[in-house]
Amino acid sequence: MVQGLYTPQWQRHPGQALGKKLLPDTSPYFTNWLVRLGRGQVKQLIALITGHGHFRKHLTQIGLRNESQMCRLCNQSERLLNHIILDCEKLEQGDGHLLAASTRDEWDVRIGKNSWNSQRVQSTRSPPTATILPKIFFDPDKDSNDIFGLMSNDDMRGVAAILAKRTSRERMEIKISYSQLYGRNLKEDVAGKTKDEFHRLLKALLSPVPDYLIEEINWSLDQGKNWEYMSIICTSPGDLLKEMVYKYNNTFGWQLRDIFSSNMRQADGIQFMQSIVDSNPIRPNTSVVEGLIENQITLIPDRNGYCTQLENGHLFQFMSKSSFAQIAAVAAAYERKTHISAVQKIWFYCWGDLQEAYSRIIRYALDPVGYFATEIHDAKSDDRGLTLAILSRCEIDLVLIKERFETTYQTRLEKWIEASFNNSAMNYSELNSRFTLHLQDILTQLKLVHFDVAPELTIMN
Repeated sequence: MVQGLYTPQWQRHPGQALGKKLLPDTSPYFTNWLVRLGRGQVKQLIALITGHGHFRKHLTQIGLRNESQMCRLCNQSERLLNHIILDCEKLEQGDGHLLAASTRDEWDVRIGKNSWNSQRVQSTRSPPTATILPKIFFDPDKDSNDIFGLMSNDDMRGVAAILAKRTSRERMEIKISYSQLYGRNLKEDVAGKTKDEFHRLLKALLSPVPDYLIEEINWSLDQGKNWEYMSIICTSPGDLLKEMVYKYNNTFGWQLRDIFSSNMRQADGIQFMQSIVDSNPIRPNTSVVEGLIENQITLIPDRNGYCTQLENGHLFQFMSKSSFAQIAAVAAAYERKTHISAVQKIWFYCWGDLQEAYSRIIRYALDPVGYFATEIHDAKSDDRGLTLAILSRCEIDLVLIKERFETTYQTRLEKWIEASFNNSAMNYSELNSRFTLHLQDILTQLKLVHFDVAPELTIMN
């Protein structure tokens, strides 16, 4: 095997103490990640590993700065890169914002103690909006080994803590690695050691997103008046809808569209859900046709019942097939023109399933962050609704959702979750400690986001 072949030479090579700590051996996972980077991104990464970048210690050594070299965060050590990455307790506690890209096309690389995360920034010096980011030094074999050891000691909280810090793709790689290393099915092993709400949580973490969503759709429709299925269908982009349709057919042996006619009562609602998931065409991910907006404004209902496929087929088609960007543009233009929100019109003139579906689509299209902040709040002590909102957005915009939640409801999201479960009439004592642990693990990543940038740590091209 190549892995380990050059380790002795690398470890004996003079210098590069930090590089040897971060890369003690060859890693195929790191190599595969590295070769996909652009030239500027590789330049930044080399600067981080070698310390030859815009860092106070290095700049002083080469004569570009003349000031104290003590760490400005903890004031305990010279600001060597080793200290910043591996030792600074102040930084580990979340009191410092490590790095920010200086241009729109740079990568913002944030380093916490013994772990690196990377996320393409959305604007100049903008922190990521996701709370779970891909790991540069991700090793599924190590995670699998750690999980196996934890489960051997019945430490399922430790298992949850590992899985909650990994992206969906990384969790699927851990499942594959676990099977290859131990000849066992990780999801089945977890099922044998957990029950009820905690089992559902870990099952969700170990399921590909489309698989998890179709399971939740089935459960929700079985509950009667539970809107989780509608939230999933009405807020999923076209590519995810396609995956769900394909997975549903492969998993259950029948079409996703058929479950609506089997479990919904209102014909208009059944037809609308089926229209969303039917291809030819399916909802495009992003596109706005400016020339259509003025005409599409007239589709917003202005009289009772003007919502159904029979009465207003163009609205029905618009809501089920247009991109969220187009729907948002039309809704915003309608409000500018009439000073009345499209959602208000929907609630006033529509009813039943169509009222719920149309309003959810417009609310999500206009403000996805606000939509999911409301979904989390309305979930209260419903672990399924809470899991759905958190897991579906933690790799997208959970940072912004958390901020909006705290602004809207005047309480920190973590505290609200804890209070909701503690006050529940149901027995959530076990769930509270473990489910809150998972959410804390996800939201803990926010500590890497909301702090002032240390100027000397900004990577410059």
